[in-house]
Amino acid sequence: MHPHYRMIDRADIAAIRQHGQLVFVWTVNLQQEINHMLNLGVSGVITDYTARMRELLAARA
Repeated sequence: MHPHYRMIDRADIAAIRQHGQLVFVWTVNLQQEINHMLNLGVSGVITDYTARMRELLAARA
């Protein structure tokens, strides 16, 4: 699934993942919103700022 990040919440993500599906949200560009989506349990984030995304993921590791 590839929903817009403003149209999905933790319950939606959990339900989708429970059915074995991945959830990649788009287009998330702000650091705070990227972190929020990752905290909700998305599989991945589609962004216009890949370097920022790599930095955030490295900091979370």
